[in-house]
Amino acid sequence: MAAGRKDEDKVLGRGRSMDRRRHPRFVVRLHVRFRQVAPNGSPHGAYSTGIVLNISQGGMMMRVKDVLRVGQTLEVCMQKDGELTVTFGVVAVVRAVLRERPSRVYDVGLQFDES
Repeated sequence: MAAGRKDEDKVLGRGRSMDRRRHPRFVVRLHVRFRQVAPNGSPHGAYSTGIVLNISQGGMMMRVKDVLRVGQTLEVCMQKDGELTVTFGVVAVVRAVLRERPSRVYDVGLQFDES
């Protein structure tokens, strides 16, 4: 193998898992509501809805119709029978990817606030 190829493999992580997660993820399908959190830490605004697709000790991935920005802070609550039952707490948006199928939705990576 040429030296250039070997260096490229290190950068791209070929031959190794690119999964850098510290905690195992669990596939779920939880209907949630979320709203923005102001810089002072207080939730504000109307709730929007989403579906949590996977969750771990460090965060979760949620599918939403809303455009969310990386760095934005949210309060996420689980719904059961139309009632808010569990608040996951404050999470930070760390990734947002537009998915075109079946409709225009976003897969959003959320990291739990460790404070």
